[in-house]
Amino acid sequence: PGPLAFLLSLPWLVLTGLIALAGTFRFLTRPSISTPMVAMDIGLVMIGVTGLTLTLRHLGIGESANADYRSIAFLVPVIAAESVRQRNARWWLAPLLAVAVLASAIAIAFYDGPVELAAYGVLALSCGVTAVLLIRVGADQPNRNQASLLTAGVLAGLGAGFLAAGRAFAYFEVTGDVIEWMQRLDGPLVAAGLAAPALVGLVMLPADPPRSQRRTFFHVGPPTKEQLSRLVEELEEGTSKADLNPLADEPPVGYRLHRITRAVPDFENSCEALWTWAGHEAAGIELTPEQPPILIGKEFVSTVPLGPFTITTTGRVAALISDTDHYGFVYSTLDHHPLIATEAIILDKSTGRPTITISTIWRANCVAAKLIRPFSDKVLGRLVGGYMNGIAEAEAATIGARMMDVMSDMSKRQYEVSRDAIRAESTLAMRTTTDVLDEEVSTQPLSEFEALFARPLRGPEEENPLV
Repeated sequence: PGPLAFLLSLPWLVLTGLIALAGTFRFLTRPSISTPMVAMDIGLVMIGVTGLTLTLRHLGIGESANADYRSIAFLVPVIAAESVRQRNARWWLAPLLAVAVLASAIAIAFYDGPVELAAYGVLALSCGVTAVLLIRVGADQPNRNQASLLTAGVLAGLGAGFLAAGRAFAYFEVTGDVIEWMQRLDGPLVAAGLAAPALVGLVMLPADPPRSQRRTFFHVGPPTKEQLSRLVEELEEGTSKADLNPLADEPPVGYRLHRITRAVPDFENSCEALWTWAGHEAAGIELTPEQPPILIGKEFVSTVPLGPFTITTTGRVAALISDTDHYGFVYSTLDHHPLIATEAIILDKSTGRPTITISTIWRANCVAAKLIRPFSDKVLGRLVGGYMNGIAEAEAATIGARMMDVMSDMSKRQYEVSRDAIRAESTLAMRTTTDVLDEEVSTQPLSEFEALFARPLRGPEEENPLV
């Protein structure tokens, strides 16, 4: 231990910290905790804990044995999660093993006596159960290479459990060279023997059942261009889970209603600000593609800032609203979104005083939103407030310049926005070169809006908010 060793370990600390953060984001993005892959998320987080422990050891903080046993806390959950997934076994088995191993590692680190003895026993049992899972997975594999790797993992897992029990033997005054040898080898055997062959063998197995393809919503800093490009490519395959009327007086069972109304200084300028996504820009939300056309069926990716992190979301325009006194549009979230929601942004001058109303009916679509629903409400309120400020404060000169840039190429078919048509407020007229766009820009009066949502509203299927 010493300052130099500590400094040399910092790159390892950063790497393991990023892996732990990725595990946290994976967990928060999952639609529920009813999956064995939650155990893998716990294991990835424990990689960061292990990295921190090993770094602190170089400063003389903590014991070597404690750090070695924390390594089990990430190896066993990761291997158990993939084994349970491959076997289609009971989903709760992998998270149960993860919690048991994690609790054991904590007990070994902070307690002595009977508690530590029990922790070693649970640790040994968990290694044994994981080895049995690997045996069952390997028995179904005709490929000898994969079966050999899994067998090596089984032997290492059983050996790790046996060596973990070696520390428990010391409490019964079992001594000798064998016990000392067992105590010295337990950490390295778990870290190398159990992980290497088992993980390589599991990765080589065909993905049957298919592994989850849900991409994380959460990022450190802005997402990369490659990440945004992949989301854009997947937009057409996205499906909307929300079939809701955001203007309803009450949300369906299981959903929440968030509605805010505020005055705007000028109806016409606000219409143009809405059309050019000025509200989203004011809230700090970046859109991909930049300023996507507000046409029915058009998809877009949003990058939402949240402190040092960002959240990526996807949505699709569902309806355009335009009559003498109203203008706005409605969009629904797609699969890649923390919420299942439909949002309406409507400008209204029917009372003689122009206002903007943003109505959102939503429910959680990931563990993060389910765990911290009050926080989700606050984030949604902050974003909606940003939308409104951007629309209400938009200046006519700025809007006029930006409206000239709202162009889109749809397979080389150009269209342009008519400012005069928006100012007329009776219809949203757009000149197109094909009949395809006629449906995309079709509008309806606000009074006919609810006909779009004539089907009965249904609440979420699950009763347990986390399952």
